[in-house]
Amino acid sequence: AAETAGILRGNRAFWQMHFWLVEHGEDLTSAQLERAIREQGYDPDEFSRVMHTEQALQPIQEDVDEAVDLGLLTAPMVFINGVELRGWNAPNAMARAVEALAVANPPVLTAEHDQPARASEKYIADWRAQPALKLASTAQPHARGEVDARLRIVVWGDYQDPDTAELDQVVMDFIAGRRDVRYEFRHFPMDKTCNSKIAATVRPRACLAARAAEAAGRIGGPEAFWRLHAWLLQNQSGFSESSLRETAAGFGLNKDLNQAMEERDVLAAIVADISAGYAVHAQNTPVIFVNEKFVPRWKHDGDPVLQRILAEAARD
Repeated sequence: AAETAGILRGNRAFWQMHFWLVEHGEDLTSAQLERAIREQGYDPDEFSRVMHTEQALQPIQEDVDEAVDLGLLTAPMVFINGVELRGWNAPNAMARAVEALAVANPPVLTAEHDQPARASEKYIADWRAQPALKLASTAQPHARGEVDARLRIVVWGDYQDPDTAELDQVVMDFIAGRRDVRYEFRHFPMDKTCNSKIAATVRPRACLAARAAEAAGRIGGPEAFWRLHAWLLQNQSGFSESSLRETAAGFGLNKDLNQAMEERDVLAAIVADISAGYAVHAQNTPVIFVNEKFVPRWKHDGDPVLQRILAEAARD
């Protein structure tokens, strides 16, 4: 609607519609918009025709593409002279930033001189800017590496989530052969069977998989946990109770695993991980912390963002 107003009547009309939409946007209905179109003096039929053309859609798509390239996470995203204004929603943040710039009296330039960071650089900067959090400890952590390692990675994951599998592989590749890294995996299955706070089950077999991994660790220790952990992530599409039984038999866990999966302590450990996840505002998987700092986004169009974050964290 805003683009259409600009197409039909120019820049001032765009802003007139823009301000009306901002005022009414949260509860906007088609009837309200149609009434505004009439009140602002447009022919409704012409407005509707233009609004559904490629001419109106293209600039929106271009804006979206540019936002993605700049690393937009949530809207709004604000730039002043090509520099992102972080914390724009703090009291008077925008006014204070503009006033500070005015005092600095920068040279008069155009948008062509703006050089904002691209998405992958912003993702890394977003991680750097995160506050370090004290993550709750667990009674029996599933971890590889020493407690006092220079680089500490904590992941909340779901064994049925493809992104969890991808992230885990990135981490495993990075830590291979290193002695300065500690990697801890925590359960966060998107399955109401054991994660009662989620609105609806997203991955119906996720709790079964988490129970299997947890039980394997209790029977065979860390080696058994990480062996089944890898198998679960690598065999998501074919995972079932029967495939689990076959695999457990091959690992020498079958009979004991079935019994252990039903033990109260197994479910309690999973629920404890889930609760710790909610404490750091986990809502989906995977959630990753590197040196106690949350990583808002860890991949972008083939750029090894997470590997770069891990390498920087290991140097710090």
